Amino acid sequence: MTSNWIKIGKESVSSGIKILRKLKTVKAFNNKINIQTNADILSHNKIREIITKSGVSCNLFSEEKKGITRINGGNDKIQVIIDPIDYTHLFLRGELSFCSVGLIILINGFPKYSFIGDISNGDIFYCDEKQSYKNNQRIKVPAKIQGKNIILGWAPYKLRAKRFMALTDLTDGNYFIYNFGGMLQAAKIADGKYDAYLEVRASSLHEFAAAPIVERAGGVISNLQSKPIEWNPFKKQTLLISRNNKIHQDILKQFKNKNYEKV
Repeated sequence: MTSNWIKIGKESVSSGIKILRKLKTVKAFNNKINIQTNADILSHNKIREIITKSGVSCNLFSEEKKGITRINGGNDKIQVIIDPIDYTHLFLRGELSFCSVGLIILINGFPKYSFIGDISNGDIFYCDEKQSYKNNQRIKVPAKIQGKNIILGWAPYKLRAKRFMALTDLTDGNYFIYNFGGMLQAAKIADGKYDAYLEVRASSLHEFAAAPIVERAGGVISNLQSKPIEWNPFKKQTLLISRNNKIHQDILKQFKNKNYEKV
């Protein structure tokens, strides 16, 4: 079963990437913060097709479709959560280096497998129940990294930016903060490219695919109240992913007595 899910996840993500890279014209359907394009729908449909053809029965949750899609009759014990394109607004402009395709497989409410594919170059970060990998090679969070710790976030508008700026006190010490990055950059904590990533506004699990990957590479995850992530597709929550517990606690201190778990 393990190898089967790894195969399904990798094929789903890589097929999504391939079809997106072949797309000649990207058209936006709206101008909202959560923008949707023909590319999002194309990737969603391709991933759904791959999972359906695999023969597995599962409940599919996608950022591009409300509610539950029951694949091959559905299965309440197996939930597949996909983000067909993370950073759609940049994909629309042709800036692929931040963009990714994400997929989490929950079995009995636990994230058994997670996958993130880099649209710019085809790299795939993923994890099974115990370990994390990049392109089939096991990866582990480095114990030591040269230079200051790099914290990433995603704060494109006033509410989020104001919350994210709570981290500025850390820049007097051993930290840089950058307001960019999504699932792909968060996954790169697993092989030492960055040191922490946070979602300061309650978000759905569509944004959380990097969390299991980094945790199984040796990192630390929680919400901003230091509570465990609830792997519930219907719940929105904040997220903090860190290379180690020291960094994790330094960031959590900046959000003490602040509850952003409600949308």
